[in-house]
Amino acid sequence: MKQKIIFQSSMPRSGGTLLQNILSQNPEFYATPTSPLHTIVNNIKNNYTESSVRKGEPTNLYDKPYMNFIKKGVKGYIKSMTNKPYFFDKGRGWLDEAYFLDKLYKNWKCIVLVRDLRDIIASFEKLHRQKPHIIPQYRMENPNAGRSTNERTETQLFNSVSLRQTLPYIYDYTYLVSFPNILFIKYEDLCIDPQSTIEKIYDHIGAKKFTHNFNKIKQSVIENDNAHASPIDHTTRKKLKQSKTDAKQILGEFTYNKIYQQNKWFFEAFGYPE
Repeated sequence: MKQKIIFQSSMPRSGGTLLQNILSQNPEFYATPTSPLHTIVNNIKNNYTESSVRKGEPTNLYDKPYMNFIKKGVKGYIKSMTNKPYFFDKGRGWLDEAYFLDKLYKNWKCIVLVRDLRDIIASFEKLHRQKPHIIPQYRMENPNAGRSTNERTETQLFNSVSLRQTLPYIYDYTYLVSFPNILFIKYEDLCIDPQSTIEKIYDHIGAKKFTHNFNKIKQSVIENDNAHASPIDHTTRKKLKQSKTDAKQILGEFTYNKIYQQNKWFFEAFGYPE
């Protein structure tokens, strides 16, 4: 049976784990928690790039076998985990690999969940308040960092790995370069109209439609929250519904408005109101 990999590279706090659990309801789908596959591929790329043998070969003799090595390696990785025809690999780093994936595969597919940035930051802030006994990594490195809500917002927007791995690429792929292989899905749309939103994913990957149960979502995809450097929680809801935003209340009006002004392009690209 031919297996197809779909890359899931969503923004943080935007329903990425929730989506994996919904997709897992389909018996033909295998959805991973945060996967090491991108790290494995990226390490191979780094080693090949720095290889003295490659640098000493002027005719790019090894480029083709190197790319084939990665393709066969990914294929073997998937096969060793499941025999299901669709493999959804969750990893934020895949968004950085659009040009590479375009060279590696003829018809690759990627799904990216986005969310109102103010709600993302508010979600991080709530986690900070819920788990004050855990010191975030940035406070370990700099005890004076992130002392206030506004400072923590600045840290999340400009210094956190999770947003730094997504925002620059989302800007490129919405304003500068068109990649039809990438499907952007608003988290809010998934909550408001899950059926139509999931059908967009099926159309994007070319899979046969399946009836999902959005009122009884079993968490079969589980993340190890203790592995993260900062407070995090990947527990997913059992029933899909729209939650009322409390971002302005959590962040305060000044910080709430500042996020919009500093990232106006993002809000305009996905139709989020001011």
